[in-house]
Formats: sequence, C-alpha cells, structure tokens
Amino acid sequence: MSTEIDWAARWREGRIGFHQDAINDLLVEHWPTVTPDATCRVLVPLCGKSKDMLWLLGRGPSVLGVELSPIAVDSFFVENGLEYVIEKRGAYQAFVGTGAATGLTLIVGDFFGLSPEVLGGRFDAVYDRAAIVALPPDKWAMYAQVVSQLMAPRSAGFMLTFDYPQNERNGPPFSVGFHDVKGCFEPGWAVELIDTMELTSGNRWELSRLQEPVIHLSRG
Repeated sequence: MSTEIDWAARWREGRIGFHQDAINDLLVEHWPTVTPDATCRVLVPLCGKSKDMLWLLGRGPSVLGVELSPIAVDSFFVENGLEYVIEKRGAYQAFVGTGAATGLTLIVGDFFGLSPEVLGGRFDAVYDRAAIVALPPDKWAMYAQVVSQLMAPRSAGFMLTFDYPQNERNGPPFSVGFHDVKGCFEPGWAVELIDTMELTSGNRWELSRLQEPVIHLSRG
C-alpha cells in the first residue's frame, strides 16, 4: 500500500468525491456538548473547502483551517462569497477572512510542519472530520503528535472517522477505528466513543461493513 497520496493533484484534477456540500449533522448535534465554551479557538486540520467551518465560525469567534491545496482554500472563499486577504506566515500562506468571514483563517501548506508560533498560539478545540482517515497508517502517530502540540493544556476534540475491513479496499479514506484513535492519542488524551453510525447499507465502496465512529477527545 502506498504511503504517499498526491492531494494537490486530486484538487487540480477535480477528484474530490470526498467533499461534502452539506454541513455535517453530527457536528451540529454534538459540538455544543463537546465544546460548551462558544468562545474557544478551533483548529480544523486538512479542512478542504468544508462548509462545516462556516457553522463553527457562526458559533464562535475564531476558526483556523489547514489545507495543503490553495485551490481548495480559494474555492472555499469564492463559493461562499467571502472576502479575504493573503498574509505570509513563515513558509505558509494565510488566507485571512474579512467582512462576514472575520475570525476565519485558512493556512495553506504542510500540516506536519506547523507550530503554535506559526499559528499565533494554541487552540482550545480541534474538529477532525475525515482528516486522519485521509492519512495512511504510518502517519497517524505523527498526526496525533502535531495535533497535541497545537492544542492548549485543557482542550477538547471531536473526530469522525471510517471503520471498515481495510483489506477490502485501499484508502483513502483509510479505515481508522475507535481503538486506532485511542492508540494514537492516549495517554495524553481521554478518548471516548460517543456513538457509531451504521453506513454499511448501500455504501458506495460496496464494503461488507462500514461504520462511522463518533469520538470525543478531552485533555486536562
């Protein structure tokens, strides 16, 4: 199984079947419980052009997404009719929202090279909707390490993954079960399975089993 995925090429070629146009219902249902403080600073790794960031911004004052592809980031602002300015932050480009998008910043570049200094401090909450599943297994531990470095001592996370028999298809998305997440994030985080959504029936990959674990992370 290849450990390298050319996400930039996928965006250039329009191979973005992973993108969802609608705001995620599970985010709307669970986020206020996972992160009851509406003033928290939110990190969205591997954000693509997800509209979930608009919902998060509507609830709190500060959302920062990280995405490798500038095409995805520019598309997010254009498709949602939002204005931005571009700033340089070290080796990264920052698309800083203005007007109705004030409080939203999208950073373009390699997630694994980020630091709190580049991002202007640490975060209170992290939202991972199909971010870790975009990475091959040999990158999961490093992903968890970077997320942990970017988060404040007392912070929370909400994660939606896919869990299926990995031998039935090559990712992405890769199969990342609840116990995989525990293995990557514990003991620094408490990892709780809130729910498991059953997606097997009619799934587009024709997998024998497909579930979506709904996971709460807490720290401190």
